[in-house]
Amino acid sequence: MSVTMGDFHPCNEWIPDEKGPKRITDDKPLFVIDQTTNRKYWNESDALHRITHCFLCCLWTPIVHPIAGTANVLYRSWNLFTCAHFNTPDNQVTPLDNQVPPSDNQQEPKSYEDNKQDALHDCYRIALQPIAIVGLEAAACYGCCCPNDGMKLYASIERAEYGRSVLAPFFQPESHPHLFNGNPNQMN
Repeated sequence: MSVTMGDFHPCNEWIPDEKGPKRITDDKPLFVIDQTTNRKYWNESDALHRITHCFLCCLWTPIVHPIAGTANVLYRSWNLFTCAHFNTPDNQVTPLDNQVPPSDNQQEPKSYEDNKQDALHDCYRIALQPIAIVGLEAAACYGCCCPNDGMKLYASIERAEYGRSVLAPFFQPESHPHLFNGNPNQMN
């Protein structure tokens, strides 16, 4: 899932998703909708977000993200050093391959411009890694005061920096319920 500027708004309007799925136990919506981006997030109590999710992220972010960030920088640096964006097998198209349309299970080869964009994204992610770690900690602390907004900021920074979730998959829009497979039909 991509990241837009709307994902970084610090204050948002949140409404319950009345048209979406409901919990069986109390008939409340499973999701709340962020009015800035129209993305759905899990509908949990503010106390759970504050105490459990955001507070634990405040504690674990300084431990997990420097390690994940170092691995991220090393991986992306290696890709740039070896020109991996431009040397993948799906980018090596011969003239005969151009005559045969790709089958359903094959992807179209990426263009040079797409590969150049991917390499630039890797450069940005390497340069912004220290800022991302500080931003993740600030978003987790902000989530202790404004749980939905902090959760959204944390998820957006993770997606922008790593391309996916690292520490808090349940913060992501329309994500799986929890790491430990909690029952989504029960609040908290």
